[in-house]
Amino acid sequence: MRNGLASLLYRTAGSRATWDAPSVAAEVGAETVDIEAAIMCLEQLGLLVPSTQATTGYIIVNPDVALSRLLDLERSLAASYHRRLGHFREALHMLLRDFSPGERHGNGVNVELLRTSTELSEFLDHRSSQVKQQELAIHPSAPAIDATNEMLSRTVRALSRGVKMRVLYSDHVVAHPVMRDYCMEVMRHGADIRVGGYLPLGMTLMDDDLALLPIDPQDTSLGVVAIHSMEVVRSMYAVFAYHWSEAVPIANVLDHAECVDRILSTQERVIIRMLAIGAKDEAIARRLNVSPRTLSRVISTLLDRLGVETRFQAAVKVTKMGLLAREPLEGTWTERSRHAASRSARGPRPHPSAQGFGP
Repeated sequence: MRNGLASLLYRTAGSRATWDAPSVAAEVGAETVDIEAAIMCLEQLGLLVPSTQATTGYIIVNPDVALSRLLDLERSLAASYHRRLGHFREALHMLLRDFSPGERHGNGVNVELLRTSTELSEFLDHRSSQVKQQELAIHPSAPAIDATNEMLSRTVRALSRGVKMRVLYSDHVVAHPVMRDYCMEVMRHGADIRVGGYLPLGMTLMDDDLALLPIDPQDTSLGVVAIHSMEVVRSMYAVFAYHWSEAVPIANVLDHAECVDRILSTQERVIIRMLAIGAKDEAIARRLNVSPRTLSRVISTLLDRLGVETRFQAAVKVTKMGLLAREPLEGTWTERSRHAASRSARGPRPHPSAQGFGP
């Protein structure tokens, strides 16, 4: 229904003097929330572009132009993805072509398979104590919470010996409060951390002769392969360097998370998200377990603080500010660690991939 409404609004856009949702709703005989959703749909399609220079607040874009822009964006994203994928395929093909896991080769290459978390933990405890110069790591996913204390201890010991560490995390990983605390702690001891968007393969590189990679990137529960080879490490270092250059310092992400917490409470983030998808006040009040009157007061206060007049404007503004880009999970380092320790005592350790095999 809303798609049809968006189409109607676009067809009549040329004669419209305002895009104020209540005014448009009265004009076309629709609910305000449906008008807001339809306008947002047109923005997402690139058919309406906000502009302070236009009297209505929006510039109307020809569908051919909007389609061309979307296709250009898709081509750009696809090209970037294929470039990154090419780096990994080249390295993986070299590994599969020139090295056989589990065999010792005449050129000095040694490959070990670490299929369980115990094997990996024992290997890391031994090998990380021998690192002399640097350790590089990429983590596309978060480790199990009950592994973070072990990782922290191992990392701090290495940093205290003067080992240089550079670590890449996916942005969704550092959105977790436990991982934010972990990253801040290892940075305090000297680690350099950056955050990337798409990191398709986890790895850890120790000095210039050891690479730790998942046995199967598509099924990391199968364990980790440790490759003792300067040639392989050199190839994987090129992969790391590429993603490192594309990433941003974690301080930028932490500043963003603190900005979200400072500007919007958890309750307000829920309200904005539900308003953006067109939820009714009754549904929002039930979700938050508050009365409609309390909800109305919270929304009014929020609109004033954001300097906007309508709920739709509030959703658009916080989205443009990036305040809803990452939704932090609840919990603290202490609470998560305590719960994780309890779970660990009750059950088996996670797969190696869940434990994390680096700083």
